[in-house]
Amino acid sequence: MDEFVVHPLRRNLTRSIMAAVSIAFVMLAFYLAFGQSLPAALAAGVFLFFSLSAFFFPSTYIFSEDSLTIRRFLYKRTLSLKQFRGYSIEKNGIFLSPFSDKKRFDNFRGVFLVLDAKERDKVLPLIGRIMPQ
Repeated sequence: MDEFVVHPLRRNLTRSIMAAVSIAFVMLAFYLAFGQSLPAALAAGVFLFFSLSAFFFPSTYIFSEDSLTIRRFLYKRTLSLKQFRGYSIEKNGIFLSPFSDKKRFDNFRGVFLVLDAKERDKVLPLIGRIMPQ
């Protein structure tokens, strides 16, 4: 069993600052748009923060013999590795697809593992053993 923990917030200071400023800007926009409504601004900020929870909180990927478990903030999903037939290496991680070749609806059926270069190099041999590219 192999476990990898990825925390995008700690990886890039510039993106972290941009994310925080963006949330503050959206909160200010809601505050002004809804007649200086503090509850609307707070609701918008909380909603945006939790929608970006994969960025703000660590993600843990656990590979076992026949399954992949993805743990995030308030989220846990276990997938059978048999359902994936292909993968592609992307800039920010690895995309696991249920199809052996690229399809139009890959984004709706596959799983994207957010990994930096160091973790990606460790995960690639594991995935390569399970499925062809």
